[in-house]
Amino acid sequence: MNSESFSSAPKSSEKERLQEVFESEIRGNFDKVSEGNYESPFPGISSISVLRGPGNKVLYVKAWYENEEGKERSAEWSLSESGMFSGKPPRDFPATHEDVKKFVFDLLAGQVGSSWGVLGVDILPGADELESPGPGGNSPSGKKEGIIREPIDPERVQFFENLPVLLRFVSKEGFNNYFGVVMAAKEAGKLLVLIDSQRVGNAAYYFSLNLPEEIPQPLTSDEAKDYIEQHLEGLFQEVETKGELQDRLGAGRVVHFRTREEKGETGRVWKEKLRAIVSAQAA
Repeated sequence: MNSESFSSAPKSSEKERLQEVFESEIRGNFDKVSEGNYESPFPGISSISVLRGPGNKVLYVKAWYENEEGKERSAEWSLSESGMFSGKPPRDFPATHEDVKKFVFDLLAGQVGSSWGVLGVDILPGADELESPGPGGNSPSGKKEGIIREPIDPERVQFFENLPVLLRFVSKEGFNNYFGVVMAAKEAGKLLVLIDSQRVGNAAYYFSLNLPEEIPQPLTSDEAKDYIEQHLEGLFQEVETKGELQDRLGAGRVVHFRTREEKGETGRVWKEKLRAIVSAQAA
C-alpha cells in the first residue's frame, strides 16, 4: 500500500462514521433539531447557526467569522433529508468543509439520539424572567439575515449525557425546550431530577420526587422508565413555569455564570456546582 492510500484511509473511515451517524441518529429527526446560534469550537469562528427549513425537510447551517480586515463574514451549508451536506466555504474561512460537517453531525446526533426519551408535553413553557449572563457571557440577540443568532451552549447537553442516570428526557419540542435526567437518590424512596436548557439565559434546576410504591422494579427496567416518564408528563402538565417549580417542588437553581475566563473548564463553574449536587444527592 502506498503513502497516498495510508493518508486517505482515516478520511474514508471518518466519512463512513458520519454517514452511519446520520442514518442511525439524524435521518427523519429534523423536527427535533434545536434552532439557534451555537458556540464554535474552531479558532476564528465566532458561532455556528442552525435553522430548520420549510417542512423540516432541510437544515441550514451558517458559520460566522471575521476576515483579515475585521469584517464579519459567513459561510453557508445545507443538510438534506438524504444526508447530503452541501456548501463551499470562502477561501479565507478558518476551517474546512469536513471540520464543519463533523461538528454539525455530532451536534445533531447528540440532540436527537435515541438515548433521550421524548415526553408528550412541553417542559416549563410559561414565561419567567431569564437569568443574566455572567462575565464573558452573551445575551440573546434575535435574528440576522434569516438565521437565529440566539446563543446556544451545547456543553449543557453534553454534560447531561455524561451523567450516570436512570433515564434522559426531552419535551415534545425536543431540545428547543428544557431537557432533563432522572437518577436514584440517596434518600430512600426518592428520585433526583435535573433539568436544563441549552439556550443561554436559562438556569438549570434540580428537585426530588417521591418514588411511588407501585413503580416497577428494578428502576433500570424499561417498565420503570416508562412509569417515570408518565409521572414526569403529569408533573409538567401542572408545573409550567420556573417559579412554580421552585415554589411547589422546592427546586434548587444553578445559574450558568462564567468566571472571567470565557473558555475551558475553569470558565464553566456551573458544571462543578451540578457535579457537587449529584455527588451529594444521587445514589
